[in-house]
Amino acid sequence: MHNNRLTKFNVNCGNSTVSVCCSLRPYSQYQFRIAASNDVGISNFSEPTPAVRTLEAAPGSPPVSVSARTLSTTSVLVSWMVSLVIYLHVEFISFNLFMFMLV
Repeated sequence: MHNNRLTKFNVNCGNSTVSVCCSLRPYSQYQFRIAASNDVGISNFSEPTPAVRTLEAAPGSPPVSVSARTLSTTSVLVSWMVSLVIYLHVEFISFNLFMFMLV
């Protein structure tokens, strides 16, 4: 596991050879190990799987401190700052600027 932190998911799969792990954190890496068990005890763990990463999530919050300043008769400078929350569980961010003309 990343940073050797092991979170135990005790999932009883019966005699099935597949399982779906739900409620994982977005854009986080995981490895999995499996052990067999019966009424007598539990086996050693398997070798860990290669690391897999869950998909990224949408940005966590909008940009902050948005401001606009007139530059000329036909242009305006728009600026903003990025909250650290935006980058949680996200690999890449692009920004979309929407303009609304007030009548």
